[in-house]
Amino acid sequence: MQSYNASSSFQVPNGVEGNYYLLVATDVDYKTSDNDFSNNWGVVRDTVPGQNYNKPIITTVVLSASADLEVTQLASTGNAVSGQPLSIIYTVEITAIP
Repeated sequence: MQSYNASSSFQVPNGVEGNYYLLVATDVDYKTSDNDFSNNWGVVRDTVPGQNYNKPIITTVVLSASADLEVTQLASTGNAVSGQPLSIIYTVEITAIP
């Protein structure tokens, strides 16, 4: 029997949260001469001997920290006149939340 080890990384889309199982699938296009496709996928399982040994592990995805937007400067270019446009100048700083 031949085998190989591999690793991969992926980015979880923004806004996704909750509990998930991590699955790996191989030969998803059925391009090999494999006769048993039922074993072409796997789920991350508990590898520590004990009560939960070999049970699928639920991975909890939490929302990433959002940027903190702060208005740091604000000024108008003149006096406000009823019925007339008023221009303002402002600066917003974007600070990432750790």
